[in-house]
Amino acid sequence: FDYNAPIITNTTINEYTPTGIVNHEIANSLKIFPNPTCNKITIINIDNSSKTKISILDVYGNKIKEKIFSNTELEFDVSNISSGIYFVRVQTDKSIKISKLIIQ
Repeated sequence: FDYNAPIITNTTINEYTPTGIVNHEIANSLKIFPNPTCNKITIINIDNSSKTKISILDVYGNKIKEKIFSNTELEFDVSNISSGIYFVRVQTDKSIKISKLIIQ
């Protein structure tokens, strides 16, 4: 065991520079549940838009399913989609939001 006092060496300084700005109000306006799922998902978009386009994309960006609606809540049947990791893309006239979805 070494009883000598510690020596401070190799001091580093790390700088953090954000690469983007997140608008938390927009990010929190989308809710998708249950996640993970196997039959259907409910999508709640608290964005006051007249028309919303929902797309389910695979990990390569290929469109699997798409639906257009005008309410703030939509049930989406995913029972015929193979299990895996997907992305839900919600596009309105104000914003585009993407969230991960796991189908079991």
